[in-house]
Amino acid sequence: MAFATGLIWFVLLGAVIVGVLLIVLQVFLSRAENRWLGIILPVLSFLFSLVFVVQASDGGAAVKSFLVCNVSTVLYLLIYFLMRRKKRRNDPMDQMKIRDL
Repeated sequence: MAFATGLIWFVLLGAVIVGVLLIVLQVFLSRAENRWLGIILPVLSFLFSLVFVVQASDGGAAVKSFLVCNVSTVLYLLIYFLMRRKKRRNDPMDQMKIRDL
């Protein structure tokens, strides 16, 4: 019994670490010069959620799995748009144009 509880905590800790690393990766990719790099994780997350929708047994289960699995997709897209807006605001060319006005 104690072994199973320890294993559950180990798996949970591993899942949290993987989640944090994926968020850090998304922030890094979203800050890159190439704007398409930041779209990689949201697209992969969306495709992963479609696999669960296809495997669902009925319509209600499909909708639930789609909504639950796309929480990470929404989080990745939120990070992407926030980082791109921040990068656009701090762009040196834009800063020069503002100073010239």
